[in-house]
Amino acid sequence: SILDVNEVPVKWLKSPVTNKFDILPESPIEWKKYIEKGINAVNILRADSVSAPSKDEQLPQDDASSKLLKKVINFYADNHVAFENCAMKIVELSDPNFINFKHTRPSRDGGRDGIGIYKIGGGIPGFLKLDCILEAKHYSINNGVGVKQTSRLISRLRAHTFGIFVTTSYIGKQAYQELLEDQHPILVITGRDIVNILKHAGFDYTNVSEFLR
Repeated sequence: SILDVNEVPVKWLKSPVTNKFDILPESPIEWKKYIEKGINAVNILRADSVSAPSKDEQLPQDDASSKLLKKVINFYADNHVAFENCAMKIVELSDPNFINFKHTRPSRDGGRDGIGIYKIGGGIPGFLKLDCILEAKHYSINNGVGVKQTSRLISRLRAHTFGIFVTTSYIGKQAYQELLEDQHPILVITGRDIVNILKHAGFDYTNVSEFLR
């Protein structure tokens, strides 16, 4: 446990302690309480439980960002398969260490819309390469991704492989909670993330069409 200590005197840190249970004059009050009365007598730091982000937290909230996301959604309204290529490019824009993405065939893709590599130690000869698989879902803003869709990607993960789930909408609470609690190695990119990545690359709703084409 970690004691919730308000202040730790430097003198106490520098004191030569021959016994870890010594109580010195300069010891923090919390430490004295802990030694004398036990762990139940003091406050300890506790980590917050991991909770899935809400729908609003996964979608843009300001008007300009919402227009940008709607531009992406509308552009691929009649060609969801083409969005898969866009999703791979967005992932590459998010981090230059994502390389060599390839689009899988539209049908019978085995639950993978794209495969790629994430490189670690790119400036070092013989850098590491981690395989990653991508699943992309072109959904309307109010159509959330459910457990069925995320489970499909989870089932395709193999050793030393991680997944990337890209959606123009959001991940439903139950599906997202399962990803977090079971610690599946999946990078989630939702509507708000797509907007932030595109904006960071210099795009907004007035000039993003060229990138999408």
